[in-house]
Amino acid sequence: MFNQEVIKSIEQSVLCWLATSDEDNFPNVSPKEMFTYFEEINC
Repeated sequence: MFNQEVIKSIEQSVLCWLATSDEDNFPNVSPKEMFTYFEEINC
C-alpha cells in the first residue's frame, strides 16, 4: 500500500525514467510516459 506522499508524487508525474542493467552491468535508461498505480480492492 502506498502512503499519501507516494501517491501525490505519482499523480504529479508526467514522465519517468526506467533504469536497468544487463548481465555485464551495462546500464540502459529509457523514458516512459505513463506512470500510475492500482489501488488494492477488497472483495
